[in-house]
Amino acid sequence: MSFRYHEIVPVEQHYVVNASVELQPNPRLQELVDGGLSIPFVAEFTITRSRWYWLDETVVERNTSFRLFYHALTRQYRLSIGGIHRNFSSFDDALRAMLTLRNWAVAEHGNLTDGETYNASLRFRLDTAQLPKPFQVAALGSRDLDLTTNWVHWNFVAQALDPR
Repeated sequence: MSFRYHEIVPVEQHYVVNASVELQPNPRLQELVDGGLSIPFVAEFTITRSRWYWLDETVVERNTSFRLFYHALTRQYRLSIGGIHRNFSSFDDALRAMLTLRNWAVAEHGNLTDGETYNASLRFRLDTAQLPKPFQVAALGSRDLDLTTNWVHWNFVAQALDPR
């Protein structure tokens, strides 16, 4: 897994993250979902400020949870993002929607100083701690369930939108 693109953009009163994760189709993952297992994922994001005299200061830390499962009665895949639920007719459509982050509000303009450079970091991973215990053990040594991106890091200059 890796990121196709990633960005942080100022909108109204917030900074939002837009990103797309690239994941090769995984038959084992679909098999688990089709078998009734609810698969948890998490996107993790941090903003830090460099300091010459000490460790970097963490300004913002955000996580958002995803849960992908199959509803056998309706024969639909369901994606839960926080408290929002969406249904899809195919596994590929549900997976594609989960791997595309759009307008994820991560910081208010007041948290960042205009004109200052910050470091952003983003990662997307399978949340093995939320899996049932037998699957937690199986996920530790399984290449099929190693669904974690590396941290992607980039710098950006905080620029609030002009209120005019």
